[in-house]
Amino acid sequence: MSQNRFNLCLGLVCFMSMNTGLAQKEVSSKIAIKKISKAEYKKSSLSLINKSVRDQSVAELKHNLQWYINDGQHLEIIIKYLEALIPKLIDDTEIRDYRILLADILFKAGKYERAGSAYMEYHDAYPGYKQAEYALYCAILSKVELIGACDQDCTATHEVLDLCKQYLQNKSNQKHRAAVEGLAHKCNRQIFESELSVFEHYYKQGFLGSAQKRLDYVITKILPTDLTLQSLIDGLQDLINQAKKGLNPKKIWRKWISAYQFSQPFVKAKVSKPSRRSRVQHKMAIRRQKNAH
Repeated sequence: MSQNRFNLCLGLVCFMSMNTGLAQKEVSSKIAIKKISKAEYKKSSLSLINKSVRDQSVAELKHNLQWYINDGQHLEIIIKYLEALIPKLIDDTEIRDYRILLADILFKAGKYERAGSAYMEYHDAYPGYKQAEYALYCAILSKVELIGACDQDCTATHEVLDLCKQYLQNKSNQKHRAAVEGLAHKCNRQIFESELSVFEHYYKQGFLGSAQKRLDYVITKILPTDLTLQSLIDGLQDLINQAKKGLNPKKIWRKWISAYQFSQPFVKAKVSKPSRRSRVQHKMAIRRQKNAH
């Protein structure tokens, strides 16, 4: 098999199909690494070269890399070979193709932090290349995997939102625009509901000034990007106004929150409590232990 055919068989054009969702981690991915056919595989007498990775030449690294790609079960080793191979390459096209392949494999291996960085490095290095849009979209999806619940740290959510804005600002990015717009909307809702948790804490404690500051932040930072929040913000402002008139904040809050429907992806998970029977059995077990002593 010629060197050109061998290089072609390395399968450097990867595709990823995604179904995005935030808190429930509904992002599913399938990276199709192109393999050589069984006939070509046998004809090439492809077998592993028994050398340490650092002692292998470029040709030997490619040779063993193809073996592991065809095997399809050793993502960690494929990552190791790609990281060893890329710095040794001279051809710009090869470097570019292997870099996007490395990012794809990192994502498939569940190394989302590293995958996101690899995708962004690729995007920044080749902004005019046809795969730049794909790299930025995959960087967004990598960050999505790092998002926690709405009552946890929202740093990753803000990072996803910033990347979504970067994607949407480039009018030439069209292939994944609908999906990115949906993610941006969900990020805004998650950030809003995180701020709502802070607002709730201050409001129920009677710290109306602090509650007003959180609401002002939502109005200036979040509302301009999601006008559908206007009615909710108006409701929160009305809560503050009622409390200032002397009404009990906790009672007002309970009535308001019962009517507010959390968006499904960001609803806080309910903590299941043990049944009464389980609690009784637990107490009896403790008593038996005490009596035994």
